[in-house]
Amino acid sequence: MKKKNNILLIFNPHAGEKREIVGKKSNFTIDEIKSLLKKYYLNFDYVKTKGPGDAKKLAKSASKKGYEIVLAAGGDGTINEVANGLVGSNVVLGIIPLGSFMNIAKMMAIPNQLEQAIEIIKINRVIKVDLGSVIRIKGKSLSQPYYFLETSGIGLDAKFQKYFDNIEKKHYAEILPMFRTLFKFKNFLVTIQTDDKTIESKANLVVVANGPLTGASLRMAPGAKLNNHNLTVVIYNMSWWGTMKYFFRLLFNQHVDRRHIRILESKTANITTNQPVLVHADATLFGETPVSYRINSSCLKIICGFPESKKRAGFI
Repeated sequence: MKKKNNILLIFNPHAGEKREIVGKKSNFTIDEIKSLLKKYYLNFDYVKTKGPGDAKKLAKSASKKGYEIVLAAGGDGTINEVANGLVGSNVVLGIIPLGSFMNIAKMMAIPNQLEQAIEIIKINRVIKVDLGSVIRIKGKSLSQPYYFLETSGIGLDAKFQKYFDNIEKKHYAEILPMFRTLFKFKNFLVTIQTDDKTIESKANLVVVANGPLTGASLRMAPGAKLNNHNLTVVIYNMSWWGTMKYFFRLLFNQHVDRRHIRILESKTANITTNQPVLVHADATLFGETPVSYRINSSCLKIICGFPESKKRAGFI
């Protein structure tokens, strides 16, 4: 990959394959993307990913080679990989949304329509956002922090990730055992140490969020913002039936009863449980509790759009 221009386009050729599951079809091709970038006089080099982790390596290489902007054309997974490759650099991340739910694009007010998304890139409105990071898992420090733009989940959310991965691969037989897991799942005891307090509670799910959206564009961390310099820690303590109702109402954008959730804000969070509990970060399973987190303020430059509602936007 020899640098010719100031923009590098990283394209995931498998992006959009999951859209079929949520009733959408991706008609975007690399030729369309290239054509629109040229239409808006954006000079770019192009490279495609070959497998998991490749986007992160390509983004790191782009930073070293002096690119000013890296465009991530793919789903949330691709964008998260590119963000992990650019963290702490002066390179700006631009989003071309090709995936299914596109939580990061939604939080950054990037339109799902291809040409409108490229118009936003041309406008080049840049802000700095924070990244959450997992720094310890199972009591051991990670050699490198794992950064997440969306959320990390502990408990039921992480348990479901195994099923979601298989369902996305069209192994629909996983749906029934997923619901069985919900019925059998028992709440655990959790201790959360933040910057200034220690909380003990029962929970079936704890969300440590950088932004408000996760999964199927569910607003699991209400009030979280990508640039408020805090993690938003949400403790869910519900019955299985209460959990079902809550998630279905979230899924259909209906009002939810938040009496059984508790919300904290902190720059760090250390979480222990009375039994080992699964942990994920942006859908990547990490291991089990205990787990520690830290916010990394203003460490990523990203192109944003113009949100219709400040209240529901993912940034301030």
